[in-house]
Amino acid sequence: MIKTDSHSSSATVADVEIPLADIVRSPVLHARWLRTLSMLEFMGTRKIARSMRPDALNEMRLAHLSEEARHAHFFQRMANRVASDFGMEDPDAFHVESTQLSSRDLLAGFAAARYFHALDAGVFKALRQASLSPERVRLLCYLYVTALIEERAGVVYSKYEEQLRLNAAPFHLRGILAEEDRHLSEMYARITELDAGRQRRLYAFRMMEQYLFARFATAIQKTVVQLSARSNL
Repeated sequence: MIKTDSHSSSATVADVEIPLADIVRSPVLHARWLRTLSMLEFMGTRKIARSMRPDALNEMRLAHLSEEARHAHFFQRMANRVASDFGMEDPDAFHVESTQLSSRDLLAGFAAARYFHALDAGVFKALRQASLSPERVRLLCYLYVTALIEERAGVVYSKYEEQLRLNAAPFHLRGILAEEDRHLSEMYARITELDAGRQRRLYAFRMMEQYLFARFATAIQKTVVQLSARSNL
């Protein structure tokens, strides 16, 4: 079995913290943060869709896909709500094009996308070097990347939920946290079933994720400082 203390083990690396207290207190930063979360959830949705062949659909993955899409919609809706309550123009200005992320809409958007893509590429490369069929590589890549992202989401969303509560925000993440935890349990069960080398691989993948997340969190820190210095956020 996979060790169940993974939430703590995935968040250790001289953890670089996302300045959530500063973000939640600023409507401008908060709207950008929510749009960034929406983008990441959408990227997860796209990852799940690409892991399935249209002629071989999987109920668990379809359910996961629909929930991730709903999370992306929730975060986008809350971003619009925060922006609208603050009187910001064009609250639904979030747009991701093929080669450009609008810095006006996101919080360290390029770094967020790089975090996801680099993790996905790193896991895929490592699995492809093993003696596995292309189909097994694709499936395990989905399972491992999802597990790593869900572990990180459990840490970040829990801290974010605390800041929402402290600042009396009009929404909460309890439902999303419960669904992410269930997704993680499903990923662990499937990885245990399919990969005899899971402990060794998961350790290496967690080290990779920690480095990539630290780079992403550092970019957010710098962006928050820069935006706060330019205007009274």
